[in-house]
Order: sequence, then structure tokens, then C-alpha cells
Amino acid sequence: MRRKDAIPSWSGYNYQGKATILCVLSILNEIINSNGNPEEFSVELEKIEDFVLYKNDEPISLYQVKARLSSFRYSSYISACNKLINKKEELKLKNYNVTCHLVAAVDISDWIKSASKEHRKEICLYKYKNTPVDICKVAENIKSEIDTYLEKKSIKLRHRDSVYHGLCRMLDEKVADFHSQGSSSQFKIRFGEFCERIGESISCDMAIAEATMKEKIYEHLTNTISSEIDNYSKDSCNDQCQGSCGINKHSEHISQIGDNRKYIKILNPNKADWKDLDFVTYIRADDYRSQVLEIFSKCDETEVLSDGNVSYIKNRFEVLQQKELIPTLMRVAPLKKKREDSLQGVLDGISKNTSIAPYVSNKTLSGDFGKSLPRLSSSLDGLKITFIDSADFKMNHIEKELSTMNPYHIFVVDVYGLLDKYEENTK
Repeated sequence: MRRKDAIPSWSGYNYQGKATILCVLSILNEIINSNGNPEEFSVELEKIEDFVLYKNDEPISLYQVKARLSSFRYSSYISACNKLINKKEELKLKNYNVTCHLVAAVDISDWIKSASKEHRKEICLYKYKNTPVDICKVAENIKSEIDTYLEKKSIKLRHRDSVYHGLCRMLDEKVADFHSQGSSSQFKIRFGEFCERIGESISCDMAIAEATMKEKIYEHLTNTISSEIDNYSKDSCNDQCQGSCGINKHSEHISQIGDNRKYIKILNPNKADWKDLDFVTYIRADDYRSQVLEIFSKCDETEVLSDGNVSYIKNRFEVLQQKELIPTLMRVAPLKKKREDSLQGVLDGISKNTSIAPYVSNKTLSGDFGKSLPRLSSSLDGLKITFIDSADFKMNHIEKELSTMNPYHIFVVDVYGLLDKYEENTK
């Protein structure tokens, strides 16, 4: 048996450790590809060989790892080959039939010509894709196997580096654990533990990415809103306001929102499909000023409310049937634009954006619709919608048979028609 005090020299950050990770991942991918069970397999470190693969707790493959960068001839590996053969014979006496592998960092140029007949017959030179495992390329090889694993699991390749470092750390942790246990340790790592660490690394990577994106969104949202509120207050608020208009209360509510992404979705209720960058690009400063701040500026701070997800306005108009108002950034683009920018496209988007339904149901949403609303003649699936004509502020009901189990009802009003009503209301 090999000396167990050699185990501290192992690491996920040296050639011996990386060669082990590469071999395990290559076989793991083969197991997954053949619908096998990874839990049947394990790898043992530095006990009876540099590392040994097991299936159902029986040894199946022995590996010697040699990182000799200047040793290209068979004579430099005879001792390692003899150790493999001797160990194989010992296991054969115990009725174990194992294969032997020599992992070299270079191409042994005279293997076929000079190696003994027994060594050529009993020992395989381990190669990765028909090439020796170069000490400078082993990390790249591991990442290639990680890509294969992630693709089989339909996981995005952007997690590759996190998985790679997670596996290297795992080997270090296992080695330290084995060393602390001493002779009582089995020095084995289940293949299932490799799968578990891959999953943990991906989860950690996603959590970091999520936190990073939340912070970027928070910074962008607060910077944009703070800047626009400051600019609006300087440009438009008169001396009589004295901080009592709804803008200040709105600003306070924004600072208390827990999930800024949810609020940005509510501000853009017609957008159903979101990518991370969209949460930054879909806060447009000019539109926020003209479509959101303008309305809050017309309100007293007592009319501005929040449910922790969105800042909204207590309705003062009878025509809105006491439905709270949420100013949004919806806008119907001029003619000759893409369909999703048309009125029908915008309203179709609202009907698909089910994630915000609990926050906008039975509320009025304002947007820049111009003269589009009176001309609407189609309807939407799963959504009862009441349009308020911006020209004369009268109800115009457009409904369709509800085709979903949980339909919801919203009101839509043109922001500029609404601003006119606020002006008339304050005269």
C-alpha cells in the first residue's frame, strides 16, 4: 500500500489533481451519455495508486500520473510502469480484473519501439482526444468536458469557469479531509459528489449574477430617477410647491421598493420577455419625466401610495371608477414601426405579461397612446380591458370571451388626456 502521507501533496491546482478531474469528467460524460448511474462510480486518491476508478466499490482502472516535461523516452517511465503491473497482479489475486493507464504530460516518443511487450500489452498511454495531457492545456481540456456536461444538462456554458474552480476547490477540500482523517479515511470521492459540486457551483454563480444584476438595476434606477426628479424639481416645480407635491412621496416609495426589476416590469407592462440588460435599457429618462413625473407632480403627496412593489396614485376622477392609477412608460410608436410598437402589439404584450397581473389588476395604467385608443377594434385573450378615450374621457368597452382560468381586468388611459383632466381639475 502507498504511503498515506503523500496525500497532502494533492491539489485541484496541480497537474496530478487536474489529470484526475479530467479523467473523472470524461468518464462521467460517457456514463451520462449511455444513461448509466454515476453513483455506481468513485475515484480513490493516492492509496493503492495515484488514483483508481471504482465501480460498485470494485477497482476497474489504475492510473499513474507523471508530469515530467523533459522526459520523452520510455526509460524514464519504466519504474512507474512496473508499479502499475505489480499492483494489477496483486488485484488479480483478489479476483479483480483492472486496466492500467499511464498519464504523461508529454508524448513518449519511443513507446512502441522500446517499451517491453508486457508494458505495451498491459498499459494504455492515457490521451485526451488522441493527444497527451499537456500540463499547459489540462485546464482547457477540463473545461471542454465541463462544456459537454453542461450541454447534456441544457445548462448555459457561461457557468463553465465557476464549475471548473468549484471542482478544483472540491479536490482540495477532500484532500484536506482525507489527511485529517489519516488511516481511517477511504480516500474516495463518489462521482455523484462531482455532480453535486457542479450543481452547487452553478447555483452559486447564478446567485452572484443575480445579486450583481440587482445592484446594477438599483444603481441605474435610482440614478435615473434621482436625476430626473432633481431636474424636474428645478425646471418645473414652483415656489408654492414647498415639497408637498406627489413627486417627493413617489421618490420615497421608489427608495423602499424591494425588487426593482418587478417595478421596471410594471412600468413596461407591454413587455413580456425580459433579458437582464432590458432592466437597464427600459428605463428611459425622457419618457419617465414626461409620462410618470408629470402625473405625480399634479398630485398632492397624500394621493401617492405604495404597496411595496409599485408607486401609484389614488384616483380623483369619477370616470375611472375609483381605480388606482399607475403611470407607466407604455408608448405606441408612430406609423411604419414594428408591430410590437403598434397599439395592438402593445396591448397583446400586456395580455402576455402575466407576472405583473397581481400588481396591475383592477388598476388604471396610463401610457402614451395619442389618438390610438378610439380607433381600436380588436381585443385580447385572457384579459378584460376597459379603454378610456383620450379625446372625450368617456368609457369605451372592448371585451372578449375569457379563455384563461385567471383573467384580470385593467383600465388603460392616455397620459396626455389624463394630464389635461388634472389641469382642468385644479382650475
